[in-house]
Amino acid sequence: MMKYKKMIGDFLLNLIANMLNVGFLQIIVLPIISRNINTSSFGQITAIYGINSIVFLFLGGALGTLRLTKMEKSGVNYTYLSYQTSIIAFLIALIIFNIYGASLNKFDVFMYCITAGLMSYLSYGGVIYRLYINYKKVVIQNVVICLGYLIGLLLFFLTKHWSLIFLLGNVFGVIYTHKFSQLSQDSTRKNSEFRYVVREYANLSIATLISSSIGNLDRIILIPLLGNLSMAIFFAASSVSKILNLVINPLANVLLTYISNEEREMGFSKLSKIQFLTFMVGIILSFPAYMVSILMVKFLYPTIYNGYDHIQLLTYIVSLGTIFLSLWSLLNALFLKIFNMKFQVASNTLYGIFYLVLSISLGTNYGLLGFGIAFTISSIFKFLISWMLSLVKGKFYN
Repeated sequence: MMKYKKMIGDFLLNLIANMLNVGFLQIIVLPIISRNINTSSFGQITAIYGINSIVFLFLGGALGTLRLTKMEKSGVNYTYLSYQTSIIAFLIALIIFNIYGASLNKFDVFMYCITAGLMSYLSYGGVIYRLYINYKKVVIQNVVICLGYLIGLLLFFLTKHWSLIFLLGNVFGVIYTHKFSQLSQDSTRKNSEFRYVVREYANLSIATLISSSIGNLDRIILIPLLGNLSMAIFFAASSVSKILNLVINPLANVLLTYISNEEREMGFSKLSKIQFLTFMVGIILSFPAYMVSILMVKFLYPTIYNGYDHIQLLTYIVSLGTIFLSLWSLLNALFLKIFNMKFQVASNTLYGIFYLVLSISLGTNYGLLGFGIAFTISSIFKFLISWMLSLVKGKFYN
């Protein structure tokens, strides 16, 4: 009983941390930026904002997740790799951000490339608190990051350089994490297991790259397919995902933390109960998620809400798809424990191909609404396939 009380407490702390960080960005920062620049430029910013999440998740984020699942507290091999991945993140961002942000101010694009490297390192370094199950410091870390965002906002009003908001937030986050965690004491050396760690990291990184790319496929293909304005509209219509992720992501992180510390294999009965619980949570959240999303779009993005005739229908379609993706995010915490990394790569590749083909086909023929329909159909496909495979796998544990 005490274990579950601790788990619930950690979930609430992680939820607060996410609400501080993601909520500050999605409810305050991005809407303020959208009201101070034209819609076309905002579409480009949301595109590179989403692509940046792909970059730091598959580089620093995957490395941190691997360290957590292996319960590696010394940092041997991992810290060395974290420096390399941060540099790679900057270099990748330098190329991609200049393509998707072609008409944006070059200073802002370069500063955001530096931010990408910092976020990759912070995504890795932040796992140190989860490794030692210290979610109170996760909350403090995000308070510090939000303080950086706030100072960046003040500079934005003075200079009109939106990149300073993200840069200062992550600079503050990196400084705090290094000063107030065991990260500064981590070993930077390599040992005989380095090649094994690299192989495991490569598998998880590829799986994360595919998964996060699919999760941000709209940011990748909407601008080339339908233009900057469509990107801005779809971003606003998918506001429900920001609300759901405030709840789902911290819960998934806490689940993964405790599952990683669990030495016993997951039984079929327990697995089925958890899956049923996530399904019921999704059903309960579906209608309020749609209503909240409509209100968010109208309040936070009034120009977009009043400028697109089908915004309510698009929001409903996207909300439904987001429910199933959020459910999958919860179940993925179990998949990381139950399945090997090759399964992660294979399942995400199958889903990715299905989503890419369908979105291009429907988007080309039916515009932004067609793209939204493709998003939802693909999300349902991903959830159902993953659920069925986990149930089949679960039977072998009995």
